[in-house]
Amino acid sequence: SRASSLEVMNEFMEEFPGLSVYRTFQSPYYKVSVGDFRSRDEALKQLKRLSHKYPKAFIISEWINFPRLDWYKYHIEWDACSNTPNL
Repeated sequence: SRASSLEVMNEFMEEFPGLSVYRTFQSPYYKVSVGDFRSRDEALKQLKRLSHKYPKAFIISEWINFPRLDWYKYHIEWDACSNTPNL
């Protein structure tokens, strides 16, 4: 129902504030989905975190809102004096 899907969304947002939450209606059901994962591997990692609380959760393939990439995480800096990378 609409009310129970809103309850699930609110509960999820409190427990996992960093993930996007979406609700869709496909008659006769309201469906709640979370996350904008760029790969199935990313989705699997998150599913493992969520499965204790949401054991019936599963991965779906769907259009996503591409999350911003944090390029600095992939940057390698070289120390010019020792010629070794600073990771």
